Amino acid sequence: EVEPELRIWVLGRFRVERDGVPITEWRRQSAAGVLKRLLVADQHRLGREYLAQQLFPTARPKTARDMLTAAIHALRVLLEPNRPCAEPPRYLVQEGETLELRLKSTDWVDLTAFEQALRGVADSPGSLAQLETTAALYGGDLLPEETAEWCLAPRQALQLRRHGLLLSLAEAQILESRFESA
Repeated sequence: EVEPELRIWVLGRFRVERDGVPITEWRRQSAAGVLKRLLVADQHRLGREYLAQQLFPTARPKTARDMLTAAIHALRVLLEPNRPCAEPPRYLVQEGETLELRLKSTDWVDLTAFEQALRGVADSPGSLAQLETTAALYGGDLLPEETAEWCLAPRQALQLRRHGLLLSLAEAQILESRFESA
């Protein structure tokens, strides 16, 4: 049996597809909040206390933890709707007080694809085609609908990296006498 393949976009607009079908029904917006934060987090890992405080800042600590548990459950159901209850979750794994998003090699995230392409361009002088392909992966700013502090610094850092890429692309286009494109 082939596991569902996830495709996730966080550049330009947040969207998730499972087996090519868009997930449009987010019964709990906090489930989307958990996923967004894990996608942006280093190694896709965050502490549960941190998540509870981020997602439910006005709630009492126990209430926030309970609401986080409900959000995680809702997200697990969205990502793995056919997982038997007795089977451990595949995508959202808890180790101690840390929650981790574990993506499979068949899963695709636009942010990860863009960052890998940027590293590829940085590691070796990229060809014009490679630079254009990398630039095309940037579908827009990181989670533009998010205005909270946790998203601002990663968004700005990514914008700076994109600007560097665009300068390299323009230089490569000038070398190819593609002045209009540059």
